[in-house]
Amino acid sequence: MSDTSIITEQYVKIRQTPASVGDRVLSAMWDILFIAIYVVCSVIVSNLIEYFSFFHPDMKVFFVFLFIILPPFLYPVLFEIFNHGRTPGKKIREIRVVMVDGTPPTLGSTLLRWLFLFIDAISGIGLFVMLLNKNNRRLGDMAAGTMVIEDNSYRNVRVSLDEYDYLNKNYRPVYPEAANLTINQADIIKHTLSLPEDQCAARVEPLAKKVKSALAVTPRNNNAEEFLTTILHDYQYYLLEDI
Repeated sequence: MSDTSIITEQYVKIRQTPASVGDRVLSAMWDILFIAIYVVCSVIVSNLIEYFSFFHPDMKVFFVFLFIILPPFLYPVLFEIFNHGRTPGKKIREIRVVMVDGTPPTLGSTLLRWLFLFIDAISGIGLFVMLLNKNNRRLGDMAAGTMVIEDNSYRNVRVSLDEYDYLNKNYRPVYPEAANLTINQADIIKHTLSLPEDQCAARVEPLAKKVKSALAVTPRNNNAEEFLTTILHDYQYYLLEDI
């Protein structure tokens, strides 16, 4: 599956790989299994409570609606809102729902996806539509402005033109391997270099060793702070070179 690259109005570049149709189907099967287990367990508990007369018989209707019927219907909404776009099935398959600009799904977009889920699933049109577009989006995704992506596939870097003014047309990267950094690794380097001098001095050496090992790169000199700064600048250069 090829990456999808997006440059937003806030100068955010996102590279993300759409989840495959197979992963989406398998994640849905896992979620159906979890829902089925929950319903069976809830029915058993409900019958036990009724058997031992823990509540009035008239309360059973309320109990069934609140704890057996409602949760399965709200299952995708609740998990995608409170678990950063991932139901348990999506977590197992290492995929998640995001907005097309890479941000977490909003409440409105999640509800819209949920409403279209019944159309996509019952009619089967969702699978058909996913097979016809390159990002494997179903109707609910298109209506809500979302997509499902591989969990570890995207980079999301906020770019301030003032902050990166050193990246002029004459800048030449030193370490091509810096292009392989992940956003999390780049954030750690940036955070470490921004620490007060005494804290920074204590952390740059161990961090530089980890970066050298992760990227399989040999520093041009023994200055760990200079090495990390150059690696970060090179990473930003490669990230922005297509803009």
